Amino acid sequence: MYFLTASTHTLFDVLQPVISRLDECWWWLDNHGYDLNRHVQERLTQQGIPAVEHQTTWNGWYDQFVVSSTLGKPGFFSRLGDSINMPWGTIYAIEGKTVPSDTLRFLDEELGIWSQTIPLPQDIVLVIQDVDHAWQQYAFRDVAMFEIVKNHLDQAPITYETQEEWIHI
Repeated sequence: MYFLTASTHTLFDVLQPVISRLDECWWWLDNHGYDLNRHVQERLTQQGIPAVEHQTTWNGWYDQFVVSSTLGKPGFFSRLGDSINMPWGTIYAIEGKTVPSDTLRFLDEELGIWSQTIPLPQDIVLVIQDVDHAWQQYAFRDVAMFEIVKNHLDQAPITYETQEEWIHI
């Protein structure tokens, strides 16, 4: 795994260059809930969607891409990734064309709070943990995705640091 921490920004700000890749993933969300927050509303407005249609648009995406309070399906991230309410939460991006049942069972029943001493299933491509809305830490499975995001952050007004390991909080 390849690690970095970033100052508090939306997941979209940090992960901008890999959103389409992450949109192919299933998302285990551990019951964090969702909000039609200001970030989502700003994005919808930028897309030309009138404010009076924000709730309807968001509800439609929710109905289409949220399987349960713990699971978003492919297509979820680009539409609802910035609506995840995750203070002190950890979420996982899992690759696969079908529901990753074994990995979901592992996350739901065996994992609890992840520490890098626990090997993750190979289909988990990204782990994100929010620390009290102050900063987030990211663990990337693939060096290529890590480097793409790091290069993006070098050009963005986002404070970040690479890490040698996951920071246990």
